[in-house]
Amino acid sequence: MDKAEQIFVVGYSRSGTTMMGRVMGRNAEVFTLHEIHSFEQLYFPGADVTGFDTNAAIKLLCTLMSIERQGYLQERNPLVFEAEATTAIQHMKDEMHPVSVFKYFLKYESERNGKKISCDQTPRNALFIEEILKMYPRAFIIAMIRDPRDVLLSQKGKWKRRFLGAKTIPLKESLRSWLNYHPITITKLWSASTRTILKYNNHERVRIVRFEDLIENPEKTVQQLCAFTGLTYSADMLKVPKVGSSNAGDSPAKIGISSDNKGNFMKGLSHSEIYLCEKNTEQLRQQLNYPSAKISVNPLMVLFHYCTFPVKLFLRFSSILVVQKICGQLLKDD
Repeated sequence: MDKAEQIFVVGYSRSGTTMMGRVMGRNAEVFTLHEIHSFEQLYFPGADVTGFDTNAAIKLLCTLMSIERQGYLQERNPLVFEAEATTAIQHMKDEMHPVSVFKYFLKYESERNGKKISCDQTPRNALFIEEILKMYPRAFIIAMIRDPRDVLLSQKGKWKRRFLGAKTIPLKESLRSWLNYHPITITKLWSASTRTILKYNNHERVRIVRFEDLIENPEKTVQQLCAFTGLTYSADMLKVPKVGSSNAGDSPAKIGISSDNKGNFMKGLSHSEIYLCEKNTEQLRQQLNYPSAKISVNPLMVLFHYCTFPVKLFLRFSSILVVQKICGQLLKDD
């Protein structure tokens, strides 16, 4: 097996992609970037790139640099990177195309940070596994899967991340996360992502990792991933800070991988939420060895969730305008 040139950590949001990105980033050869969201927002595979020239390549490189260094969720100014991007693009040997620019960007940022191998940890790239494998023949994919009920719990509390240590998350993003949450929506999206991932279960450049296996047997799991990607394992890779939970405050001083984040859904989800999650993910859960919980359900609460589903779905699609209006009013009141 060849050594990885790029590593993509993918999976449905709140499935352990960030933790895995931190683990890989502690390898002496790997630089883990922030979530770039290149495929679904900057370039969609199959898009018409007629006329994509040097100027377009510089503009794209500026945008990529601003996302990585200024933050995907922050107010960004790509123009501050124009001089650097203009100089850097002169050293790109491949043809001018969004795919090659992104590949060059990954290499450029890794070398800028003294590393050789890039790691992109954008969860939504799970929907673009086929494209990544075709476009980047030296790329290896680590696909994370987590118990959908624990994912649902984490998604339910995702809006609180701004108040649990992630102070750079804008208020509008916290409000958007709160508006987007619904047990039916989340479990449907988890199922779609997981089905896509499982299609590549036997692919030589894709390794599927259950989040539970990572936290229960971190050393063995990471050693196997190092062998898979051609990296040299180091125990330092396991020394990641305990930050990023949706249900507990960050503790950056605490280092290591623990099994605390497993099976907490019984404490934080209602029985109706658990029931809907299990109902919508039954086949996949059985395939992945996530047994059903023993619960009793109030039919009226299940009906309530079904009735609120179209409302939440509407809010999900209109959340940008709603959040902008709310945040604007809050700023005005201040």
